[in-house]
Amino acid sequence: MDYQGWLKAAAARLTESDSARRDAEILLGFVTGRARTYLLAFGERSLTAQEIAQLEALLTRRVRGEPIAYLVGEREFWSLPLSVSPATLIPRPDTECLVEQALARLPAGGCAILDLGTGTGAIALALASERPDCTVTGVDFQPEAVALARHNAQKLAIANAQFVQGSWFTPLAGQRFQLIASNPPYIDAADPHLSQGDVRFEPDSALVAEENGLADLRTIVRQAPAHLLPRGWLLLEHGWQQAASVRELLAEAGFSAVESCRDYGGNERVTLGSICRRKNNHWKQKGTIMAAYAALKNLHLLTVTISIVLFVLRFFWKWRNSAMMSRRWVKIAPHINDTVLFLSGIALVVTLQLYPLLGMDSWLTEKLFGVIIYILLGYVALSKNVRSAGLRTSAFILALGCLYLIIKLATTKIPFLMGYL
Repeated sequence: MDYQGWLKAAAARLTESDSARRDAEILLGFVTGRARTYLLAFGERSLTAQEIAQLEALLTRRVRGEPIAYLVGEREFWSLPLSVSPATLIPRPDTECLVEQALARLPAGGCAILDLGTGTGAIALALASERPDCTVTGVDFQPEAVALARHNAQKLAIANAQFVQGSWFTPLAGQRFQLIASNPPYIDAADPHLSQGDVRFEPDSALVAEENGLADLRTIVRQAPAHLLPRGWLLLEHGWQQAASVRELLAEAGFSAVESCRDYGGNERVTLGSICRRKNNHWKQKGTIMAAYAALKNLHLLTVTISIVLFVLRFFWKWRNSAMMSRRWVKIAPHINDTVLFLSGIALVVTLQLYPLLGMDSWLTEKLFGVIIYILLGYVALSKNVRSAGLRTSAFILALGCLYLIIKLATTKIPFLMGYL
């Protein structure tokens, strides 16, 4: 069989792959040691029996879904040929967006950079290759990953990158950096995508995190300020539906200039922020601010709960024609509570700098419209001017459904329509 014939037959068998022809070319080039241009120019060249046997074994594994990078032991990232293994996550093109954003925020002079959860060393080595005047440290919990990252650094002759084994900041006591970058695990364990495609063969330790995928991101954000130099930056890769949650984590931790950047597919993939130490009592002030924020958030949640309870009770009393509806406190309490609810909500928006109608936080815009619809439905359900009991009941049920959507938007920060469908 010649090159061209094998490529055609292999591509026909790779029905589940989105890049069947390219996969076949990579396997053929790997086994024959020939460049792609050679394979296409000399397609009539015959394969040896040994090459055919090797190709068949590799093709069978690929048909079963095993990633090409694991089959050939290599993946290019930032134009660097990186060795990979089943002990590490395969570097993705979208992670190059994180590298781009990091390079744009590094100072002109040399500095210290940290890559948390380095894996193959992709981010660390990309930054080190672009900035030989900087010192880059990569940390990973898995000894196999650290060994592989060191191997890649040696293979690429990148001398300004070092790799250590440990859990996040644990091996870095007392060390501070100008920039911290990380592509941590951020997929929820229940995500159905974990049983699909290439990720089936990648280590769960590099993919899955608790708390809806936010556990490791939250740990990094909480501990990063103690390891950042003044005006230092923290850059985090995350899932395309997690940008709003990560922005809130950074804002809560006292980061400024918080923003999210989109990947090559147009999804919010990287969120970043800077933190400054302007005064000696900065952390004391920050502690006071965060305590005030926590109190404000708890007040808002309390008023939300009271508002829901009062709405349900008032509808029930009105439906039963109860004398409770004529009580003075029943008439006054909802207005007082809703005023506090409104003001605390505005204060939270200003504190976190998360604004509706501006495009980035589209979940907040949907929540705002949801609240407006909820108020209108609540008015219909409780209004004296609506005589139809059926209409009031329908409005009550719809209001509860709208309330459920509002709560879901507030907890997940994932929009239903804008930027989602």
